[in-house]
Amino acid sequence: MCSSDLTALACSPIQHLKLYRVRADEEFEASLPPSIATPRWPLRTLHLELLWNFLAPTKGSISRLCASILRLCAFTLESLIWVSFPGEREEIYSLGPEPPAFPVLRVLELRNFAFVDSSVLDALIGAPGARCRLRMLSIDTEANEVHSRFFERKGAIPSLEAFIWDAIKIPDIDSLAFLQSNTHLSKLSLTSEASAYFLDTR
Repeated sequence: MCSSDLTALACSPIQHLKLYRVRADEEFEASLPPSIATPRWPLRTLHLELLWNFLAPTKGSISRLCASILRLCAFTLESLIWVSFPGEREEIYSLGPEPPAFPVLRVLELRNFAFVDSSVLDALIGAPGARCRLRMLSIDTEANEVHSRFFERKGAIPSLEAFIWDAIKIPDIDSLAFLQSNTHLSKLSLTSEASAYFLDTR
């Protein structure tokens, strides 16, 4: 994928887009032509799974590209599946110094991510104490220190109906602060095995 390909997509009338393991050949940011008065990409659903093209002559990053795509469609996005493909060189992701708001986001799945700080989670899920309208969330709350600190203090999300704990492994010592704050959930799914001790006593 190159910048012209993405610009053509962003100028089309599509509202539902799946970029599944699409490889970027260069570092760039998604943008819309200056002729478009309101620089927004009116996507409603997005599956974002980008990788760096290992055949490219130099190694690059896709963090800025992902951030630019999300900034363009943040205002209208209702469902986001954002996946970092395992096996690629580790990327540290950010949405930039001023992350956008996602006012209508209802479904969120984040997988295999390392974020520079909690600002991405604050933008997508809502900072602790901020209002959040998510109905379904799929994430590993203990994936790394940024995740664990965020969910330790996030508290309740009254709109949340379904939570998928997407962990490779659930250790007995993992924090349950987020679950304990959201006892109103109508659906809970664990994607990996948990010990009998964890399920029976915690």
